[in-house]
Amino acid sequence: MDELVYQVVSGRDIYIGLPCVVLTKNNLKNPYPKGTLIGFQPPGQTPPDGVTHYRTADGSWNNLSDPKEGAAGTRFSRNVDDDASHPETGDKLMTPNPREVSREFLTRNGEMKEVPFLNLLAASWINFQNHDWIHHGQTLTNEHHEIPLAEDDPASKKFQQTKILLPKSQPDPTRMPGQEESTSSFINEVTHWWDASQIYGSDQETVDRLRSGEGGRLKITEDGTLPLGDNGVEDTGFNRNWWIGLALLHTLFAREHNAICDHLNRAYPDWNDNRLFNVARLINAALIAKIHSIEWTPAILPNKALDAGLNAN
Repeated sequence: MDELVYQVVSGRDIYIGLPCVVLTKNNLKNPYPKGTLIGFQPPGQTPPDGVTHYRTADGSWNNLSDPKEGAAGTRFSRNVDDDASHPETGDKLMTPNPREVSREFLTRNGEMKEVPFLNLLAASWINFQNHDWIHHGQTLTNEHHEIPLAEDDPASKKFQQTKILLPKSQPDPTRMPGQEESTSSFINEVTHWWDASQIYGSDQETVDRLRSGEGGRLKITEDGTLPLGDNGVEDTGFNRNWWIGLALLHTLFAREHNAICDHLNRAYPDWNDNRLFNVARLINAALIAKIHSIEWTPAILPNKALDAGLNAN
């Protein structure tokens, strides 16, 4: 059981990590050198108070034996071996031209073919979910991939350009030249876990800023909306690529968090603000995972086998 990742909720052991252990052992490739822990952490650390019961702000300590596994600021894992992962460069990267591939496969011919069983909420939802799991951070401003445009390309005519400049992803600043087994690696800016970090944030400063400090609740304005940040955008755990679909869902689940806190406070009036917040976050994250697994995904892919499998999961 020493490999098992777990959370302890309200005094009961709720083992949630066995699938993670199986995936790590059989499917995921550790991007760090053999013999090192995630994030090059020293071994034998003592878990701080609370991590066996609650989420941490940066996603650390879900695995007590490898404390930075899945934490913000650590490398993405892979599901292929190193010898199957070789970054392409130069002409080979641009052959075939990515823009021509896009035009061939994604250009709409004729009227849009509507999906009769979905609406824009489905797109809002996956945008909302992806911000919980993955983000490479801001792209580089001084390094780009240059993608040539054909003369008949509509973008070339519209913008009077001969190429698209696509900013490159940030390099991994933790790589050690000559000591790495993986051919490349990239840092995840947010927590890797399904922990609703898009609502709560992936660092302690953000979590603290969003909390009201009373009854475990998040800050909500008197009219039931999220407070605005200095840039005029709703203040929440992750608000890049912002649009009304994200505003709707972030507001909804911040209010859901507060509703959960109110229920818990009535049931456990002796719980303090910190305990109410952390337990409510666990419940809210579980609710989001439930919606994604047995409501959103079967709606996107409506077939009996998938519906049965996800409900069993």
